[in-house]
Amino acid sequence: MTNGQTDQDNEWRDYSLAAFERASSNPEDLAALCRRLRDDVTERLEPTLIGLMEEIVSKLNAEGHDLRLYVEPADGEIAYRDRGTAAQPVARLRLAHDSIVSVGFGDFDPT
Repeated sequence: MTNGQTDQDNEWRDYSLAAFERASSNPEDLAALCRRLRDDVTERLEPTLIGLMEEIVSKLNAEGHDLRLYVEPADGEIAYRDRGTAAQPVARLRLAHDSIVSVGFGDFDPT
């Protein structure tokens, strides 16, 4: 790469101001560009969010909870539940995280 740029720097080039300005003349193209950026941002954030949730769940479980994965991580959503014991099968602590990435350009908001 030139000028100290890496492949990771270049992966965002598709979302330059010029790209959005070109797409803005066609609502379908602009919607598609916004969706692609939304999906790429979500894909980049998801592993970090999952890792942080696992760390938090581990610490809470060390404090006596028994949180277990309830909803498989997908599309910015992850959930854990402590279902209690066989003698007391009432759900206790519930912990979930939902994240929404929203992308629009100008007055256009396809989400």
